[in-house]
Amino acid sequence: MQIGKTPLPLGCGREVPPGMVCRTFQKGSRSCFALPRSRLRLSLAPNLPDLTANRSFFLHVLNYAWILFILGMALLLWLHTLKLEDRILERAPVAVECEAGISASRVAEIDKWISELPETVAGSLQRIGAEELRQVLPDELPTDSAVAEAAAALNAIFVFRLTKPTYSKQGLETFKQKVEAHDGIRQLSYQNELTEDIGQSIARLRSALLLIVLLLVGVGILITSYLAQVFVDSRSAVILNWHALGASPEQILKNYRRRLLFLGVSSALIAASLVGSLLVLLGYFLPWTQSWIETAKFFWLLFVLIIFGPTLQYVLVNNKIRRLIQ
Repeated sequence: MQIGKTPLPLGCGREVPPGMVCRTFQKGSRSCFALPRSRLRLSLAPNLPDLTANRSFFLHVLNYAWILFILGMALLLWLHTLKLEDRILERAPVAVECEAGISASRVAEIDKWISELPETVAGSLQRIGAEELRQVLPDELPTDSAVAEAAAALNAIFVFRLTKPTYSKQGLETFKQKVEAHDGIRQLSYQNELTEDIGQSIARLRSALLLIVLLLVGVGILITSYLAQVFVDSRSAVILNWHALGASPEQILKNYRRRLLFLGVSSALIAASLVGSLLVLLGYFLPWTQSWIETAKFFWLLFVLIIFGPTLQYVLVNNKIRRLIQ
């Protein structure tokens, strides 16, 4: 072993750069390689834990997890916009107003007829009762009998939801003509203009979120490329020595494959845990959001992160190692 720029007395004949240590595998062998002094100290004390390397790896996992978390949130929002328009339209009610003065038996017959229509969502039909009708009456009515007579004079109203194929301009017009042609029904009301505005707004929101996702993917790749460069630079001396001894890039990368897999999967699981925790908090503080969050899309996101995380790390580290040894 020789430190400095003095050639080895064992016949190596190679000069070692300042600050490096030239080590020989076996006494009398011409095979040697250069190591930094810091790695020599670690090799002389193999039982000493490399706390710096462990801390660097842990920070790498956290930084990569934050990247996947931000990307995952944007991707999850975009996935929920794919069928958001259909869900909103299916929840948008339509109202049927009966003619004035029809009998209770006729109202019951209309109730049954609407519930059996193929365009009506099963279980969504609701009749506006006397209590709801009383709320729209003026407070100046003198007696309860006057209120009851006024409520009875109001037309019976049914509110229900329609199936997805019916929520089109042509479908709604055809359904309206069909319902208003029925005996005892005065008119059908629906918010056609509102649903068209919602469709246009959701289309714009979907395009904007897709653009954000693509931008975040680009930024994430740049930051991950930097993290991969840090990962390779911290091991550059060992990689160069392996290459000098004749190791191929595949053989060098094989030594880091398990570590890269663990790094990518750990970061993906941390990111998915953060997304899940955020959804739980959102459902706790805003309970109405639970009916809009689809669990299946969260598991799709988890699957994408677990595949995307390790793959991106492996590809970038592979490219960095090949550039280093070229």
